[in-house]
Amino acid sequence: MESEAIRQRGNEEFTKGNFSLAADLYSRAIEFRPDNHLLFGNRAICFLRLGKYKNALCDGKKATILRSNYPKVRGFRIVIE
Repeated sequence: MESEAIRQRGNEEFTKGNFSLAADLYSRAIEFRPDNHLLFGNRAICFLRLGKYKNALCDGKKATILRSNYPKVRGFRIVIE
């Protein structure tokens, strides 16, 4: 459950526009749930907003590996690649 609480905090920070802090929170949550595609997808979008395109692409790929039909990430992967 700790992973979910951290993810929710990351979502709150993302909504406020604190993309760096949100990415850090998603990273902490990934330590608990490295199999969660949502965490990688959310962190990828943070990296995209921060201009860290290589990191965004890496996380986007990981999210789609974990769940191949994940639409949130598939779209911006096309743009980055």
